[in-house]
Amino acid sequence: TILKMRIKIEPAKNSSLYQIYSPAGFEFSISAKGIFETGLSTEKEIEEACLEQARAYAAREKVLRQAIYYLGFRDYSVGEMLDKLARQGIDGSDAVDQLVRMGYINDDTYADRIIEKYGSRYGKRRVAQELQKRKIDRLIWQEKLEQLQTDPIAEISQTLQKRVKGLPIEDLREKQKQYAYFLRRGYDGEDIKKAIALYNENVKEDVE
Repeated sequence: TILKMRIKIEPAKNSSLYQIYSPAGFEFSISAKGIFETGLSTEKEIEEACLEQARAYAAREKVLRQAIYYLGFRDYSVGEMLDKLARQGIDGSDAVDQLVRMGYINDDTYADRIIEKYGSRYGKRRVAQELQKRKIDRLIWQEKLEQLQTDPIAEISQTLQKRVKGLPIEDLREKQKQYAYFLRRGYDGEDIKKAIALYNENVKEDVE
């Protein structure tokens, strides 16, 4: 025997959703679109299978709403959003796929923004770390990073000018301090050494 029942559909307070009630009580909240697509109706008895189909639809909507809520605060990559939802015990695969199709999550443009933000202030190694930290696929950003036009030696020299206020860097401890600083910012070790040497040469020329 196929179990059938009558349901009640009531607008949720302070929300665009609708609350679904079976004879057993409150079941779930769902959108108007979900009601239409799953065939829920108060005009006739519905089968339990229809109610379960609508329940699954409502669950997917809830995950999507949660993901959109997070996107209201900052950008997320596919990997970041999947991890964010997984930490709450939620499989966000369908929601993330939908957000990608809608253009709300776009790893390609997200990678561009990260490279633009960090590329002028850090070495390529640090930029790569920032991209990896955001779980953006390497296949998306590797070529972009290789094409990034930078002059690391000039960048380091300019920053040194500000950091040591035009004074020569002769003390070994001071050289090690500056070397460690730029290494943390993702610059190549050889570039740092060359930049420090170039900086010292420029300082001497200015003095002379």
